[in-house]
Amino acid sequence: MRLDHLDARTFTPHRLHADDRVWTQTNCYLDIWIEIVAALGADPEALGVVAFSGGTVPGAWAFLKPQTDDLRALYGLEVGEINLWRTVEEHVLEHLAAGELVTVESDAWWLPDTEGVSYRTERVKTTIVPVRVDPRERTMTYFHNSGLYALSGEDYDGALAVEGTESCTPQPYVERVRLAEPVPGGATLRSRARTLAREHLARRPADNPVVELAASVRALLPSLPDRGMDFFHRYSFTSTRQLGLTAQAAADASRWLARGGGPGADELDSAATDFDVVSQEMKNLQFALARITGGRRRDVEPTLQRAVEHWGRAVDRAATTLG
Repeated sequence: MRLDHLDARTFTPHRLHADDRVWTQTNCYLDIWIEIVAALGADPEALGVVAFSGGTVPGAWAFLKPQTDDLRALYGLEVGEINLWRTVEEHVLEHLAAGELVTVESDAWWLPDTEGVSYRTERVKTTIVPVRVDPRERTMTYFHNSGLYALSGEDYDGALAVEGTESCTPQPYVERVRLAEPVPGGATLRSRARTLAREHLARRPADNPVVELAASVRALLPSLPDRGMDFFHRYSFTSTRQLGLTAQAAADASRWLARGGGPGADELDSAATDFDVVSQEMKNLQFALARITGGRRRDVEPTLQRAVEHWGRAVDRAATTLG
């Protein structure tokens, strides 16, 4: 599973990260798996079936994150925590030499691809996957969010939490990634994705979870102007953005499964369209909440109602077809 042939200067992100997407980036963990799976030659759209079990946590929408069992079931990828008994750099080098990858919890302060957001301005935990590391030159090529990037020098030391550098992840969480079998494709991957989709649909919330999120939005509306823009950014990331990207991933998976043909393809296409509506409405809601936080009046009720209606219809269609 060597990906050290990839070059950050010529790398093109997968179309799931294209500029015309409603959400060009999802979250740091899901984005990385989209690009790794694509680099391995498989379709990352299948990852979206995990969104069928999406729901709320108190006051917010749950972070969409494929679990280790999901990655194994779809792509034969084994992911497990590494006990750090040496430096992060040593572990990364050893696993890369063995043809494996590692996910590394890193400090975005040291990641130049976050310039204008976190780079040298804010200490934020995020996840990277190094694919090429040169300890002598202190250079590294790595996946982060929706792309492949390169860094060097002081950034190299900080990103890998080298002793003596300041970091918000001095003892980072690191995972080993290895292929337990050849990466599946075509009909095999679609069959696996359908099976996993049924599992996630079986454990979806009993009631429409968007109803609960909508209620939490309504409860917060009066206080937004007093809470300010910093609060808005934190809240929108964990609410409108998380539901929006979950719906987008579910739409991608539904449409990808429909392209495989077979019974229910039309229903899956319709489900994808409904999920698309939810995704766009969450972007609309995010803009509206920003304006409300700035002191302007906006009626968000039609947006909330459309999101509730289309999420319920989309999940019902997927469950009828796949469940």
